[in-house]
Amino acid sequence: MVQPGREGEGFSMHRPIEIIFTIDTRGQKVLVCSVVIRNSQGVWVHHGSDEFHSDFATYSSASERVCVIPPYALNTENYYLTPALGNRSTGELFEKLEDAIGFEIVLGGVASERTAAAAWKGVCGPGMLTWA
Repeated sequence: MVQPGREGEGFSMHRPIEIIFTIDTRGQKVLVCSVVIRNSQGVWVHHGSDEFHSDFATYSSASERVCVIPPYALNTENYYLTPALGNRSTGELFEKLEDAIGFEIVLGGVASERTAAAAWKGVCGPGMLTWA
């Protein structure tokens, strides 16, 4: 996991976070890479896969996929990431790494300038809703 401009221990809520997957396909061409993010209470906060955000291009022998958590998508909290890899056609699960990475989201950006972390309620961050 990487975050441009990251300072300190946690990931700032106001910057995107990239989750980079380097995959040894072992000859498989129709793979699906997915990720689950859950909070410290065990609640699944986000679940997604590359099959909803790609053109179903086949994987090469060594492929890289990048999943981006957008700014303000997560509230201040500790989270756990579970990546999985399977066959897109058959649904066969090749690998699932339960809670492989633990990480923390800390207050940052406009949210930190206008309020305290304790003021934001809910699982998602304060920027998930847009106002017109």
